[in-house]
Amino acid sequence: MSTVEWRDLGLVELAYPYALDAVSDRERDTIERRRKRADRLTAAAFDDTVDAVRETLAELVAIDACPATAEVEDRLMRALDRVLAPTRDRTGTFARFGRWCAFRRGER
Repeated sequence: MSTVEWRDLGLVELAYPYALDAVSDRERDTIERRRKRADRLTAAAFDDTVDAVRETLAELVAIDACPATAEVEDRLMRALDRVLAPTRDRTGTFARFGRWCAFRRGER
């Protein structure tokens, strides 16, 4: 059995908070620089850990997901309509498209 020694074991340990987005922007930049400088095995271990953590989180979210209530969905759609409301530019043509690209409850 062979033993693999990584030069930057601390980087692999940082994969957990990195994957959970539990680091500041400055820390994220530092981790990403360390990842770029890491040896191939350490970088692969870091990437595998980040992928595994994110995959686990996605599965947990899917297990506990529930649809939004009609009231929450309606409030969200109205907010999107306000933000994405059509505006005319100086030429009189629409600069942005209006309706949010999702079906509202009861509208098809």
